[in-house]
Amino acid sequence: MKILLIIFFGIYLCFTGNSQNNLIKLPKYYKGYGVILSDSAYVPYQIDTLKRIDLSTDDAKSVENIFLNQYNKAMQTDSRVFDFKSVKNVKKYFFKYNRQYLGFRNSKGEKIVLLNLLNFKQCKKARINFIDLETKYMRGFGKFYEENSIEFLLNLDLKTLKLF
Repeated sequence: MKILLIIFFGIYLCFTGNSQNNLIKLPKYYKGYGVILSDSAYVPYQIDTLKRIDLSTDDAKSVENIFLNQYNKAMQTDSRVFDFKSVKNVKKYFFKYNRQYLGFRNSKGEKIVLLNLLNFKQCKKARINFIDLETKYMRGFGKFYEENSIEFLLNLDLKTLKLF
């Protein structure tokens, strides 16, 4: 029986190894952890013009660099944002936010990343509300989600950042 279980587990790993979400730690950028969601991870909505792809840890590092350098500009130029005050230290401001990275390719072949920032400053509330962070793209409605999550769309090839 043990042998059958080991064989089954081995076959399972062979067929699902590439579709697993990848938990990463990037202490240079933030305190918590990030999740690189696989191309088969659950997302509560679909973007028809984009094809889902897997991302690497290097892609996540590139996302973080673009985000840190362009956050203020992206917020200032978005017409949906009112009364924005520039953040002097973006890294410090978002240091306790966990991340989700979701990869796409657009019709031009450019690599697009949806970055989901989830506030873990109030750890107990965050753990309750962001319950499947490691397996599903987190999206919610109501006061908690409005105050504790923010999404950005990045083009890694053009190195641009927009509020999603």
